[in-house]
Amino acid sequence: MVKITFLGAAGEVTGSCFLLESSKYKILVDCGIFQGREIHELNYGSFKFDPREIDFLLLTHAHLDHCGLIPKLVREGFVGRIFSTKPTKDLYSLVINDAAFIEKEENRSLRTLYDSASISKSISLFDSVDYLQKIYIDDSLSFEFKNAGHIMGSASISVYIDGVSILFSGDLGPSNPLILDNGYGRYGGSYDYVVIESTYGNTAHDSRSADISSLKNIIIDTVNKGGNILIPSFAVERSQELLFIINSLIRNKELFNIPIFFEGRESLKFLNLMNKYSYLLSKNIQDMIKRGEHPFHFNNIEYVQENERSSLISANAGGIIKKDRRYKYQTKIVIAGSGMCTGGRILSHLKKNITAQRNVIIFVGYLAQGTLGREISDGAKSIYVDGRSYRVRAKHYKFSGFSDHGDKDDLLLFLSKLNSVPKGIFCVHSEVNISSNFKNEIVKKFDTSVNIPSIGDLFILK
Repeated sequence: MVKITFLGAAGEVTGSCFLLESSKYKILVDCGIFQGREIHELNYGSFKFDPREIDFLLLTHAHLDHCGLIPKLVREGFVGRIFSTKPTKDLYSLVINDAAFIEKEENRSLRTLYDSASISKSISLFDSVDYLQKIYIDDSLSFEFKNAGHIMGSASISVYIDGVSILFSGDLGPSNPLILDNGYGRYGGSYDYVVIESTYGNTAHDSRSADISSLKNIIIDTVNKGGNILIPSFAVERSQELLFIINSLIRNKELFNIPIFFEGRESLKFLNLMNKYSYLLSKNIQDMIKRGEHPFHFNNIEYVQENERSSLISANAGGIIKKDRRYKYQTKIVIAGSGMCTGGRILSHLKKNITAQRNVIIFVGYLAQGTLGREISDGAKSIYVDGRSYRVRAKHYKFSGFSDHGDKDDLLLFLSKLNSVPKGIFCVHSEVNISSNFKNEIVKKFDTSVNIPSIGDLFILK
């Protein structure tokens, strides 16, 4: 008998954490933080299991909502092995250290999720695996990582435990990713159960080409008005996609050399990892790098690592630096985390820019309920940052064509490529109304049981 308990990303998008139990093993798939004001407190509560009893942690990828509570898990007694792909291990080290730095800078209470000792210990517990490398623990347990196409190193994980096969999709990228290779046996296989993300389970993404055209027009219009362009974005993948698009527009002389600031203490290290694992990028990107035309590093971009430099950039709120030959004013594009505006350097830029009508905020990723980014996108007239109210006068736009999550059609394609229909499917990583709609789509297409678990729900898998 195998049991699965949903401890996060169940009725919510964030906080990914699933507990598998057999007669011999206890396994976690992911251990991520909850993001959003209403559920943030869940990060500080006790785990619903004893971390000392967990044998293995299987990590799908290195976004904080999938890995952000691993140091806490270690601090509370976990000493098992953590399995991930090699890029995920490297990205985890950067992401978690950056999160710890931000927490230290912003934390106004005595509570902490991170400390250097537990972070270091957590990194030492990682075992790196390759895509499609089958890992056999013993006759009763094995697993395999497949390319999920979401971010570099992201994986869907198939687990074979006590005669039961379960596929955890992790976060799935679109079927036609912009900068990643779409290979590595992403589709197929036969499983008794599938745990599938459904973040965009009721949505068809906008056309990427249409979004690129709109983005270009917004930038040109904002530049002519002397405004700044703020793009809240996660440091991994989405930011590189944006840089690739902006670089393409500049190379094609559709945009002139607008100053672009990519904010983050680890920004150059992220760039180096893109180079290190360039074999995971699309052939087009690999060819560019071979020709010496780096898609993410060009003349008018500055990778901003120091806080002092970031403060100087955000202080120039109006975008009026000096007159330019081509434009009335010099403006700038700032790409900074976090993507949902839950912390990080984007908050300083928002405080300086959101009250000016000439400025623009561009959202290019999912915005969970209860996050500052969602409030702005939903049309809030004012927001609170660091206890102070700010009127929202800047224009804001949201694009889905740049998403590194698959949409409804991509998710259904993923399921349709399985070699057989699973006994049961669990829809996770979604707001309940969206997963309910996605459930209906699955039921129409496949003759199987579909569940939408809530946090704490336990199921017996046979």
